[in-house]
Amino acid sequence: ICTSASSSNELVNEDFISILIESVCGENIDGGDDEESLDEVDESDDEELGDAFVDASNVGVDLDEVDLSSTNESHESQDEEENEQEDIDIDQSKLEDMLLEDGDAEMGDDGLLEHHAGADKALAKLIKLKQEARKASQAERERVELANRLRCASLLDALFSASVLKSGWLPTEAVLGSLLPILKARKVLAKSAQVSTDANARKVASEKKTLTDRLSSLIKDKLSKYRCTGEDVDLELVLKASSDLYDETVHSLNSAQCSCCSLALVTLVRCIPDVEDCEDVKKIYSDAVSNWSTQKSTKIHSLFFGDLIQRMPSLASCILIEPLTEATRNGISPYIKCE
Repeated sequence: ICTSASSSNELVNEDFISILIESVCGENIDGGDDEESLDEVDESDDEELGDAFVDASNVGVDLDEVDLSSTNESHESQDEEENEQEDIDIDQSKLEDMLLEDGDAEMGDDGLLEHHAGADKALAKLIKLKQEARKASQAERERVELANRLRCASLLDALFSASVLKSGWLPTEAVLGSLLPILKARKVLAKSAQVSTDANARKVASEKKTLTDRLSSLIKDKLSKYRCTGEDVDLELVLKASSDLYDETVHSLNSAQCSCCSLALVTLVRCIPDVEDCEDVKKIYSDAVSNWSTQKSTKIHSLFFGDLIQRMPSLASCILIEPLTEATRNGISPYIKCE
């Protein structure tokens, strides 16, 4: 495709690149909603756990025949099991029907079902089995999805190779528009890999780290070498992308994410004609210096400015000297002032 497209720009267009980016980064990339999505998964776990009793009754599990020989267990372990299950809602009507079929439950004078002596621990065992099976299945699906995304990342590597980028036939808007989705996907993956405490989640942690490294390489080794060749660059689009990318930098997960954001922003800035006179770029870096030097919980690191100084020294001398001089006087700490 890349060879043919060098003579025909219709083969690889914005839609093609968008589909490829989506196959690598995921369909709905939004770094701010990853915690909510995790909460939704936990809620769905609780909803499906309510069917554990029904599954048991369908396969003919007799509660009286369940091994309940746990008298030697400590009260502490029993309390832990109860705490794990206290948020799980069980369908009372189905539970009542199953216990009535068992024949050992008795009805009180008020017509309510009396407590079944062995139901609690049996139900806890069934729920635990259902939890483990569901988490293992979910982890396997996630592993397969990550493997597919890694294979698609190889296609992006080929598409954003040095020879293709230098040829100039890739749509500028599509190339620059791929920076932010890649950065957001990288942050979500890196964060999920860090919080993987469950045994099943740890199984896919290596795949997540591998894909995170591949996305980092795309930014640092591929896209950062992109240069706009045409004069008809949509300035408004580039400035909007630069502003969005700065917002992503402000919410960086760590220094590695900040470094990727920095290189991506430099790539965008290079596409702006007469960038030394662009007030929007000056404001972005001035705000970045202010955030870095005055905010105690800042997510911006000094390498954010080091990348600009190293890659575009003429621009850095125009837009960084004044805000950095101000930071030496008003920095939040002596360390920041020295840095």
